[in-house]
Amino acid sequence: PYFMSELIKEMSKFELGLNVTITGIVLVFAMLILLVAILMIFGGVSVALSKAKDKKAAKVKAEAYADMMADSKDEPQSNVVLHDDDDELIAVISAAVSAMYSNSKVRPVIKSIKKSSSRRSSWAKAGIVDNTKAF
Repeated sequence: PYFMSELIKEMSKFELGLNVTITGIVLVFAMLILLVAILMIFGGVSVALSKAKDKKAAKVKAEAYADMMADSKDEPQSNVVLHDDDDELIAVISAAVSAMYSNSKVRPVIKSIKKSSSRRSSWAKAGIVDNTKAF
């Protein structure tokens, strides 16, 4: 049995360089393959958790929507006169409020919708919120 120092003394510089190079390449690629496998496992786990969370959120949204529809049938209708375009706007606002409260126990009831008297457009507000929120 040779010890490493004796083996190195018997090898030429070319053989030693070749052995070190091949060993280094094999080691680097083995670690890269291991790293890719670890990242793929973590990615699969996070996708599975995300899908489970989305399914739960969809179920909660469906239940909240069913409760809201049941509650809205019991409440008297308001005397608000709507234009043709207002129906779609109210549907969008109602959907946004429903989505906002989907994960909470609170069941929102929209009683009126009024135009805000803000100087900024809703697009400008959305841009400010998007650019100033924490990461």
